[in-house]
Amino acid sequence: MVSSGYSKGTVTFKPDGSLTCSNYPEFVTCKTWEITSDGTILRIFNDTRDGVKTEIKAWWKLLQNNGTSYAVSQTSSNSAGETFLTITCK
Repeated sequence: MVSSGYSKGTVTFKPDGSLTCSNYPEFVTCKTWEITSDGTILRIFNDTRDGVKTEIKAWWKLLQNNGTSYAVSQTSSNSAGETFLTITCK
């Protein structure tokens, strides 16, 4: 799955709720994911780009399903507003 912010990055959502990231900068550490009661995907990861570990929460809300690609809106605890992106499942 291509993740927003890092065009060559991939995220693996494991059945046990853990989250792994490949091709991400060293300062990003993926932790967990879950589906919330309203169907939104919550991803939690750590960011240490400023030398301090900060837990980031990011939400993907499904807007459109096109088979293996999905249009989602994204909000996160470290950025203002909402962004729109397409994610691809492999």
